[in-house]
Amino acid sequence: MEIATLDKAIEAIVRQKARWGFPMQPPCPEELIMKLSDRVENTLGGRLPAGYLQLLQITDGIAENALTIYARENARDVVSDIEGRELEIPGIVEENQFYRLQNEAYHDLILFARREEYQYAQFISTGEFIQFIDTDLDRPPRQFYDTFDEMMIAAIATALVE
Repeated sequence: MEIATLDKAIEAIVRQKARWGFPMQPPCPEELIMKLSDRVENTLGGRLPAGYLQLLQITDGIAENALTIYARENARDVVSDIEGRELEIPGIVEENQFYRLQNEAYHDLILFARREEYQYAQFISTGEFIQFIDTDLDRPPRQFYDTFDEMMIAAIATALVE
């Protein structure tokens, strides 16, 4: 299935989750999105792309079929009540700080999502959006994307069963 926009990709995730009886995370309030933007600039040294901010206005993180798109902050997944167990969606700053403690090469990245061993990120220094295998950070990225939206559409497509 060809997905043209990030909004359409998110709609596809909403439909898939609904078929399985699962809700989406609620949207993030505008004032908290603005605070997050400042926090990312001060903590990670980069700016969040408009597409990520728009995604947060629709849903504060996504956890679907091994894909995790990071939330504003560590958050309880609303699916926890249905599954009867505690599930969490990592926060973007917390997840980036975790990886930066593991490997200095992550200091030039902002990580937005993960699916299995694949990370979806942006180089702070160049602005390039990439997909890479987290154990191969010293090698060239597996995929380059022109925009955040293009990268997230590709990530979301990997999680769709349709």
